[in-house]
Amino acid sequence: MSASLRAPDLSHSPAPGSTILQINSLVKDYPGQRALDSVGLTLKEGEILALLGHNGAGKSTLVKVLAGATPATSGEILLDGVPFSPQSPAEARDAGIGVVYQNAPIIDSMSVQENLVLGFPYPRRKIRLIDWSQLGRWAADQWSRALGELEPPSLTALMRDLEPRDQWLVAIARTVLHSPRVLVLDESTVAFTGEETEQVHATLRRMAGEGTAVIYVTHRLHEALAVADRVTVLRDGRVVLTQEARTLTKDSLIRHLAGGRRELTALENGLKGEVALECCGVSCGLATNFSLTVHQGEIVGLAGLEGSGTRDVLRALFGVLPLTSGALYVHGHKAQLKAPRDALRRGLAFVPADREDQAILMHSVRHNVSLPSLRELRGRFRLLDQRSEYARIRKLAERLGVKMRHIDQSLGTLSGGNRQKAILAKWLLTQPSVLLLEEPTQAVDVGAAADIRGLLKELATENVAILLATGDLEELVDVCDRVLVMSHGRIVEELNAPLSQEEILAACHS
Repeated sequence: MSASLRAPDLSHSPAPGSTILQINSLVKDYPGQRALDSVGLTLKEGEILALLGHNGAGKSTLVKVLAGATPATSGEILLDGVPFSPQSPAEARDAGIGVVYQNAPIIDSMSVQENLVLGFPYPRRKIRLIDWSQLGRWAADQWSRALGELEPPSLTALMRDLEPRDQWLVAIARTVLHSPRVLVLDESTVAFTGEETEQVHATLRRMAGEGTAVIYVTHRLHEALAVADRVTVLRDGRVVLTQEARTLTKDSLIRHLAGGRRELTALENGLKGEVALECCGVSCGLATNFSLTVHQGEIVGLAGLEGSGTRDVLRALFGVLPLTSGALYVHGHKAQLKAPRDALRRGLAFVPADREDQAILMHSVRHNVSLPSLRELRGRFRLLDQRSEYARIRKLAERLGVKMRHIDQSLGTLSGGNRQKAILAKWLLTQPSVLLLEEPTQAVDVGAAADIRGLLKELATENVAILLATGDLEELVDVCDRVLVMSHGRIVEELNAPLSQEEILAACHS
């Protein structure tokens, strides 16, 4: 092999069991929200630590701090006993922190072997041209070293042409090839089969045996118990449990994740009206042959672990994802929703989790809110009726409690919670009879979250049918009449009010 392309050394000679990473009283604040609250944990060389917590618990924020993607507000991180505060992902990587994020970090315009060689010098011929045949041999050899018997995709295939499972594998292999001293996997087995997951676990055990410390972030309790030496549970940004995995059970973990709370505060408005939305044997994306109904005045929750298919259900109902089978009915009439405009005309509105992508931050609140309703806001001669526009937006902003100087203020200047309310107002201005929401209170402060939940309850009293997908257990219990639990693309259980967080968690992990 050319001296310009050396195989990475995947072996370590650690002092057995010595502490490599220590976190003390770590705090991370965002505007109006504390994401991490005095978090403390230790990680030893050769140890696999499972990090658990439902959505919003602080897992991803902790990973970003360790990876140098965002700075901590206060607290201390020690790497080999030395203060460690990475200012960038490159600095963290150079210090030996390797991270595979939920969204596999790949360059989709490059081939598999080009993604694998990133960070290493390309093999060159004498005239300085890339030696592609040697690169292919190197990539095949390093894949085997990194992931053992897991079969690679075609090494010359473009990343954008791969299935999500193969993209994940490339991201994991690339990170492992850099011989990290601490490897962090953030929900990295979502797209894998059981056999593939076990092969990844075998790789992690081998790396741990060679001294690598592993932080394994997952929603899947059985995986945590199968692969980890210890388990740490985060809840509301705090560490509530750190314990040897062999002393824990799935039921005990569920109790810690839910906080032992069996709060039975659900809406009691019942089924107030006729069926507003019905799905019959629908398949799309990750979702397979699911059926559901939502009545007027009812709030139905969709719950499930990462990759369960809840996101795809909402996107299919709004015409973003095409159906591969099944039928949709809106107010009793069969609906062909081939695009969002078809859904809007049928009275549906969708507020997705990636709300920043749904907004033009440099434009005014007014322009953002009125955009989907311009047709309805036209007056004489088909021109925009600005007087009606101003009046309706002001009224809606007051109802939602959007704090701003005026509606012509730039949306990007609002706080996170007020920006979220403004984007919700954008879809409420269309006067939907069916409202689809995904993580409606994600990344907003407690006050804004309470306002949004209160608004959902009000809308239900006005006979709006609401379908809500969220990983926030407290939110599901607080606002939903029913919760449909999804797993592997199917609805596996229906829970009726009164609801409890522990009951929902247990159903997700059943």
